[in-house]
Amino acid sequence: MNRRRWVTGLVAMVVAGMAGAVPAQAAGAGRVTASGTHLVRDGGYFPLYAASVYPSGSGWKDAGFRSYFDGVVADEAGAGLNTLRLTDFIKDVTTDPYDPVMWGNVDYAIQRAAANGLAVILDLSTFRNDLLRKAPTASPYLVEYWTTFLDFVGNRYRDETAIAYVALAGEPEGPKSEVSGRPASPAELTAFYQAASAELHRVAPDLLISSGGLMQLYWDSGIEWQSIFALPNILPAVHIYHDEDLPLLATVAKWTAQHDKPLILEEFGEKQSAGDATRAALFQDRYRDWYRYGLAGIGFWNFGPEVTAVSHDVNPGTPLTWATVRANAPRTASTPPGTLFRTGFESTDTQPTWSDTIDWSSSVTGMYTGITPECSVRVEKAHSGIQALMYSGKDTSAGGSFAYFKSFNVTIPVSAGTKLSYWLWPGQANGRFVGVDLHFTDGSTLRDSGAVDQRGFSMHPKAAHGGAIALSSWTQIQSDIGRWANGRTIDRIWIAYDQPAATGDFRGYVDDIEITN
Repeated sequence: MNRRRWVTGLVAMVVAGMAGAVPAQAAGAGRVTASGTHLVRDGGYFPLYAASVYPSGSGWKDAGFRSYFDGVVADEAGAGLNTLRLTDFIKDVTTDPYDPVMWGNVDYAIQRAAANGLAVILDLSTFRNDLLRKAPTASPYLVEYWTTFLDFVGNRYRDETAIAYVALAGEPEGPKSEVSGRPASPAELTAFYQAASAELHRVAPDLLISSGGLMQLYWDSGIEWQSIFALPNILPAVHIYHDEDLPLLATVAKWTAQHDKPLILEEFGEKQSAGDATRAALFQDRYRDWYRYGLAGIGFWNFGPEVTAVSHDVNPGTPLTWATVRANAPRTASTPPGTLFRTGFESTDTQPTWSDTIDWSSSVTGMYTGITPECSVRVEKAHSGIQALMYSGKDTSAGGSFAYFKSFNVTIPVSAGTKLSYWLWPGQANGRFVGVDLHFTDGSTLRDSGAVDQRGFSMHPKAAHGGAIALSSWTQIQSDIGRWANGRTIDRIWIAYDQPAATGDFRGYVDDIEITN
């Protein structure tokens, strides 16, 4: 069949399919929207916590599908998940992309999810994977093959508030890969996402639209992810399965934060053959990445009943992995989820904006002749990893001395639940008079806010954390800073020395700074 005849047939099928389309319009929670780098629902932040779901074989048209799916929804609630990702509903089911029985079951899945307070990701990758790749087309990334299908989906679900977002086509082949049917060029792939998202947005302007999770970003595969994620109607998403992808996750997260867009780690996973303990540890690592990089949401492949070496399924039959999923369920949506700022000063972490740079000081010089006071990353001593931030100087006046080192230039909103945590290693008594201090956009500071740490001591560095923390050892300092700084915005992080009554050297280390909700 030539391309023109195949497209004509597709148009004929869509006309027939749309005639019987009935939007699901499930009742339940409100629509998911994007707000800066987070998702929002019902007036609160929505930390999307998802798993993909698909019944294998003919499940999406099987007579027992609805009872099967009722069990899935009940198990999802038990796992603490708040979102289902519906996938592969065309695969091995039908050659008609508008099959009324299949779409009736997709409607049912959305309605049942909504009735149980769950959101849904509607993944359209199956249209490319299971139809276009099998058709005699030059490329499955020509939008002419997609337009009528997108119009069908948009008209069917434009009023459906249970849909968190529609994913267009995740895991595209890199234009420079050896996979057949790949996009002809990087520009063609970007143009596909631009045209497809614009068309779906035209038909259903209230639906969030994602590219679907991109992969192959760690090498020059020809996927220009910055251009795709910069598109006005695209919600960025990635899939992570290989260690090579992990360093890039930090890069993508930084880019999306700078462009004020949410980022979804839409899919990760591991086969059961790896062993339940290994899988549980991998899941815990990815959930740490969720908070570490301030992602808007995360999802795993796959939520299902199988217990077999070749399966990616997670269920009570994989008890350690199941427990990890349950333990990491988000507790609240009342504040922005996750970590607002974190650095362990490793090469893949956020690095200081300034090194060895004093903002303001009095009666402090370098420890030795010919050097200035220091505050910069060193591979000498670390609480975790191999690097930490070293500080040093010499106090030359017993009448009160201080040095406030500029470290990070940031924009971090503080809410009532915001917390600050860091680890301090003082080398001598003067080194105890060091702390992380914060400057807010209204001109106020943490040190003068009245904030105290977990032991009840002032967060002002001149309080020396009570004066009794161990020397040459790591001590964690924690403070619920939101109690004193709610509604303010941090614009600078200092490492501050402030000693009211002594002279002499000070030297030590700071590591693992976190600002979290």
